[in-house]
Amino acid sequence: MSNKGTTTVRLHCPHPAPAYEPDSDKFIGLAWNTLIVPRYRDIQGYEQKFDALNSERPHLVDAAATSLETGQRVHVAPFNQASSGWIELVMPDQDAFI
Repeated sequence: MSNKGTTTVRLHCPHPAPAYEPDSDKFIGLAWNTLIVPRYRDIQGYEQKFDALNSERPHLVDAAATSLETGQRVHVAPFNQASSGWIELVMPDQDAFI
């Protein structure tokens, strides 16, 4: 885990649960349920984004949620591309993410 200002980055690599799955919906759902759901509650605005035409298929999910660790509302966005493992970005809000 690394913090800079109000942004936190967690590297989930290697992590055995979200192994490669050719179906992007299942792959993202498995990672989300394994890595994100145990740490957050009151998840809102969940969006999946992926590029099916890219050979290294990037996957991005983002949502607003309440951190179980701090009790604060945050914007969480896990990202994966190729064999990068999952990178979890946590910011105070969506504007900080964009």
